[in-house]
Amino acid sequence: METYQSTLDDCQDGIIEHICWELKEDKDFSVKEYLESMDIQDTIFEVIDGCISVYDDDIIDIFKSHTPLKYMDDELGGYTIISKMSGVIFQSLQDDLYSWICGSEDELLEIETNYRKETV
Repeated sequence: METYQSTLDDCQDGIIEHICWELKEDKDFSVKEYLESMDIQDTIFEVIDGCISVYDDDIIDIFKSHTPLKYMDDELGGYTIISKMSGVIFQSLQDDLYSWICGSEDELLEIETNYRKETV
C-alpha cells in the first residue's frame, strides 16, 4: 500500500540520487549553488512526478494516509476527483521537500564533500 510518507521518502531519495549523479557527471558541480538556484525546483518537480503513482488506487491510498491532504485546495486545477487528489499530493510533497531541503542543507553539502574525498 502506498502511503504519503513512503512517497515522500522516495522523493527525498530521488533528490539525493540526482545530486550524486550531477557530482559524477560535472566536476564543477556545486551542491550549494545548486540548492540556491532555480534548478532545484526543476529537480523537485521531476522527482515528484516520478514518485506519484499513476494508479487511482495508489493515489487514493496516499491521500487517505495523510490527513492534512483532506483540508488542502487543489491549486493545479484538476477536473476529476483523482486529478484533484493528485494535485493536492503534488503540492504537499513540493512543500515538504522544500522544507526537507532547507533543514538538510548541511547533510546535502556533506554528500559533495564525501564525494570529492573519494574521487581524489
